[in-house]
Amino acid sequence: MAQTGSTQLQYYRHDYAKVCMTGLLGCRWHRYKQSTKGSRKRDVAYFVFCLLVSLYVIFWFYYWLIAANDKLIINENMYAKTQSRFNWFLLALVIFTVLFSYVVLLLLLSLCHIIQGHQLYTHPVHLIVMLIILLACIAATIALQELWEEEWSVIALSLQVFGPFLQLGAVGFMTLLSWVIASKWFKLIKLELKLGTMVGYCVFMLALYISPLFINSPCVILEENLPHKPKMFAHRGAQSLAPENTVIAFDLAAQYGAYGIETDVQISLDGMLFIMHDSTLHRTTNVEEVYPDLVYQHSPNFNMSQLEELNAGDWFLKADQTGNVKSLSDEQKSVYRNQKIPTFLKILELCIKHNLAMMFDIYMPPSSHPYYNDTYPTVTDIVSMSGINKSTVFFPTSSFEDFKPPDGWRRLYARRGASVDYLQQNNYSGVHVEHMNVDAEAWRLYRKNNLTTSVYQVNKAWLYSFYWCIGTGFITTNYCDVISKVDKPIWHMSPRSYLVLWVVADCTSVILIIIIFSVQRYRLYSHRYHPEQMSLNSHSSGSSTWGPKRTRRSMKEKLLMRDVQADTYDFEPDDDLGIDSNGYNATVTENEGRELSQAFHRSSYHSNTAKDNAEYETAHAYDSNRASYFSNSNGFPGNGSEVNRTSFISSVENGELFGDTNKRNSYQATDTLNGVEHTDIFPNGTADLNLNSSTNTYQSETAFT
Repeated sequence: MAQTGSTQLQYYRHDYAKVCMTGLLGCRWHRYKQSTKGSRKRDVAYFVFCLLVSLYVIFWFYYWLIAANDKLIINENMYAKTQSRFNWFLLALVIFTVLFSYVVLLLLLSLCHIIQGHQLYTHPVHLIVMLIILLACIAATIALQELWEEEWSVIALSLQVFGPFLQLGAVGFMTLLSWVIASKWFKLIKLELKLGTMVGYCVFMLALYISPLFINSPCVILEENLPHKPKMFAHRGAQSLAPENTVIAFDLAAQYGAYGIETDVQISLDGMLFIMHDSTLHRTTNVEEVYPDLVYQHSPNFNMSQLEELNAGDWFLKADQTGNVKSLSDEQKSVYRNQKIPTFLKILELCIKHNLAMMFDIYMPPSSHPYYNDTYPTVTDIVSMSGINKSTVFFPTSSFEDFKPPDGWRRLYARRGASVDYLQQNNYSGVHVEHMNVDAEAWRLYRKNNLTTSVYQVNKAWLYSFYWCIGTGFITTNYCDVISKVDKPIWHMSPRSYLVLWVVADCTSVILIIIIFSVQRYRLYSHRYHPEQMSLNSHSSGSSTWGPKRTRRSMKEKLLMRDVQADTYDFEPDDDLGIDSNGYNATVTENEGRELSQAFHRSSYHSNTAKDNAEYETAHAYDSNRASYFSNSNGFPGNGSEVNRTSFISSVENGELFGDTNKRNSYQATDTLNGVEHTDIFPNGTADLNLNSSTNTYQSETAFT
């Protein structure tokens, strides 16, 4: 600590953790000690706003994690709208990952402010960014509602799988957070505020504790009741590993243990059946290079010789939407690059070779097509000609009006909500629906009546586990390599075990919360604090940091300034009081010190006369002696010369007038006594107040009596 004469200079010992904490949230890099003031109402409102926006962003981050099951579908749909092979799903995931990281950082910084007792001041830049994020999330919600409404159902399915773990995690998090909640709750002053806060907290925790009653997870099942593992159809082959609807994709599906393949059949301009999903050739071939004038021509408007000239594999290497191309060898890349559009007959022969089942959709050509009316008969003839086992042919359809499959084929109803009676009366073998359209109760009813259940686009282990536990017979996937490695559901538990886990977790949480509240109460109320142990800007244990005014800074300030009108010390939230909370040193300017000392003396003289007669007599005697002293021509020059005045001030500055310099007051002042106004004495223009000294803070000049 550097000193100049009798003036004590102040310096800060920086706490760099708090510097970063207050700097990142409120941009208070050099004034972090001032942020120990209580939070204003608008600070709390801004925090609540940021909290709600953060929860919104966290939901969206969870949404995109779950939507990873459908990332190929998302990119495919976006390609149809933009004609770009850009990985749109990855872009969305990265954006919301960044937003998620940002809002979590703000929440952690705010939580640190609350724990440390700092003002919850959020910089306006953060508030503007959060407002922009809110508007972006609202726009994304509207867009997804219009373009992809069905995906909300997948979120509901995911909660059935992850719900029990989310509940346990939420209970654990709120149990830990109760340490902070208890600390702040005991500091509230108003009874109604304390009561309302406690009721709200208890209601929230109770809802969290009983939430498993509303989570109907199919993974809570006895081991002996666990259904058989669903069989796997490779959707357009192993399209995550190879170009879709090509021979190499179907070969890889067989290598990964697929039960069958699912594909799409169209008829060419010359009456040949070929494999293609899209209505045009632009996405999966190089038609733009070979036939630039026919880029957006319908696929059935090409004859087979034209189709055989197209490359059906090079696009996969360029797009690399699954990130698997980097792991391919040069030989594999060469094979992929030379893939062609296969015929339906060739794929049927491949199924026979690998003992694979066949599931296919028929895409009808335009009504003006020369083979429009011959499409279904041609399909039937090719299937019969191939010699494939009819029982391994699966044909999804929603109506037999246009085409009635031959006997022996497994007819699957391709819409949700069909009753068992309807399926049996119309000779359906079962149902085949998209993964977001499944009703678990209806599924169990189908199983009970020996009806086949099939779900398509199941690409993640968690979703596969869900359909496994509800008894699905077949699933269709783009990721044969992922699903083939799932040997059992990612989790399953007996109802009794889950009940025990649930009850134990909730009871443990209740006990810990009671202990935490008890410990916090003991910490706050079991010790008696001496005023000298508390800083001027610390919060007393009975004060609230959420009030509109923070006029009574601490118990010490109350004790010292109890007789002064409160408005005198009603500082604005942003005033710099110059408080060093570590060393308890305060520097006050000359004018501020003069105003404080004069106000203190005026109030103390008037108030003490009515409290105690003995004290009054002592004060009266002191006033008389003091007036007598200052009236002396050798004393303070109320009627003396300027020379005597200068001599008096010099003696004060040199410490000669006081027997003990430690008792010399930082704020030395005089009063208007006997009609004579005397000047405050500040040796160097400022007064230093050392709160660590053995004397009280505001010592008046009574010290030298």
